Amino acid sequence: MEPPCLDHLVYFLPTSPDASFLAESEFTITPGGTHAHGVTSNDLILLQDGCYIELIWFVGSLDDIANHYWGPDPQRRGWLTGVSLTRLGMRSRTMII
Repeated sequence: MEPPCLDHLVYFLPTSPDASFLAESEFTITPGGTHAHGVTSNDLILLQDGCYIELIWFVGSLDDIANHYWGPDPQRRGWLTGVSLTRLGMRSRTMII
């Protein structure tokens, strides 16, 4: 069996990336969307090897954020303490590091 490879990393921002963030970035940011639960949205930094960095911020109500598994801080910033790994032909899974 092949070892798992990195699928993506998650980085929290307190709000959607604005023009100054995009101007300072040396990456191309690809628009994402709002997740199905309606509490978070994302943009993606696609990397050459197929991995990506997912930029996430909260968009839901304060009550929704407080009850979300990534809540309760609506101003959360920084890396999620886990990585999403995948094997060819398998769904990704998150491993806590």
